[in-house]
Amino acid sequence: MFKLGLYLRKIREHRRLSLEKVAEYLEIRSSLLMDIESGKQIPSKRLLLQWGGLFSMDEIELLQNYQKQRIQHELNGKTDGLRATTGITVNAPQAFPTRHQNMIHELTELTERDLVIKVHKPLYPLNQYIESITYYHGRRPDYSWERVIPDGMTQLLIHLNDGQSRWVSRNEADRTVCGGTSVMGMQNQYLSHQVSPNERTIMVRFRIGALYAFTGISQSELSDKITDGAALFGKKIAHLREKIGEHEDPQEIFSLIDRFLLLELKKQDFQKNAVIDYMIANINQPYAFLIKKTGYSQKHLIQLFKKHVGTTPKYLQRIMRFAGIMEKLQLADKNPDWMDVVYRHQYHDQAHFIKDFSHFMGMSPGRYMESGNTCSRFIRMR
Repeated sequence: MFKLGLYLRKIREHRRLSLEKVAEYLEIRSSLLMDIESGKQIPSKRLLLQWGGLFSMDEIELLQNYQKQRIQHELNGKTDGLRATTGITVNAPQAFPTRHQNMIHELTELTERDLVIKVHKPLYPLNQYIESITYYHGRRPDYSWERVIPDGMTQLLIHLNDGQSRWVSRNEADRTVCGGTSVMGMQNQYLSHQVSPNERTIMVRFRIGALYAFTGISQSELSDKITDGAALFGKKIAHLREKIGEHEDPQEIFSLIDRFLLLELKKQDFQKNAVIDYMIANINQPYAFLIKKTGYSQKHLIQLFKKHVGTTPKYLQRIMRFAGIMEKLQLADKNPDWMDVVYRHQYHDQAHFIKDFSHFMGMSPGRYMESGNTCSRFIRMR
């Protein structure tokens, strides 16, 4: 049983919010939230951070407790007491598998370094286009690169430190250096991002197909690219960055970003496309069924989809299938039944699954599980 869920339930009940209301905010099923609150299921880091934002909690403390409970659960009581920094003392931690060594190391980073993470979910109408806005400051990692894994969404990154943001494509053919702001288009494969010490960064995550509403630019032009923010938003984005730099309070920063995005949305006078919205909402349905339901020819549908989303419907299906697998693997405490994963997610065979996984992740499923990463979107590369 994971005690963290019981604590979250007490917070929710103390604030007198219904389980259904919180589940709606977190965009998950009520039954899943019930399992989390009863301790049957551990939440993902993404859900935990959004929970912290909803209830104005200390996100770092939540992450510390999360990591402690995962380690204790996986080691099955093979820890021998407590330590002031991590709360866990392990005899000869190097004797444990690489997975648990890395998880203990991540917990040490959370407890010994001055780190701030805040997550904001905008209100209507921005919440129809923006999944979340995250502010983080103070990271001092002992690794230089992290992989950003495709999950169908696009991002606006505002880098508040002086310096530049460096990105490398999977095949290392494309190397991009951006200034104070950068936009990540639809990813068809992973990108590598150079991590800077003491970063102060804001990440705006657009829902699938939503970046088009703010730019009016065909998303196929941005696909698999990192673009300087000024190329899409003009001088206004630099002005926003300057104004944000004058503030330390994350809530004030979120208000500035909300106002900026709302003005950009109104300026574009964007009208939602019902066909695109239907396709995205039902992307897990068979492709032939979707084409028939839209009434469009396959060629026209692909062109429309590339314009709004940045890739083809079939490729988005691949991305979302992989993202669904990652949502489960990030919570797994041991190697799952890989053959069950293969057939449950409709791969032809295990070789097909491994090839697809390696394409999006840049490593095998077994190596990912060994790494001890507990986030489905960002992979530390030590």
